[in-house]
Amino acid sequence: MQKSVRTVCILVILVGIMSYSVQASGKGPLSTWYNSIFIHHSDHVYTMILEELSQWEKSWNMEVRDKHKKSEMDLRNLQVQTTEEKEQRIANYQKNYQVNLLESTQKMLLDMEFKNFERVKKEQIHQEISEETESILEEILND
Repeated sequence: MQKSVRTVCILVILVGIMSYSVQASGKGPLSTWYNSIFIHHSDHVYTMILEELSQWEKSWNMEVRDKHKKSEMDLRNLQVQTTEEKEQRIANYQKNYQVNLLESTQKMLLDMEFKNFERVKKEQIHQEISEETESILEEILND
């Protein structure tokens, strides 16, 4: 873009210098000279502008393509990262759930075993007390 601006500025300066020199030399009216120069250079300026626009469009398209590729890559990376995080959270949840289930099952089984042990022990103690009571009574009665 700067290149085309420079070119146009140089062209305007040249036209000014040439118009001054033509006017000073007195070779004809300035409008005749200006029209011939304008016709000659108008096609050149139009071509330069088209070339600049074409180059700008190419660079714009390349930049858009690069940004699009980068965005796609960033989105893929984000998807992979979030998927891995979610999978890890699910795995942690499953592990914690299994650990909690195992602990509660063990506690329940221990409670059941303890209650069974307690019942059996009470029966044994009751049996021993009964036997001792019988033996004491028997001794008392025999004496």
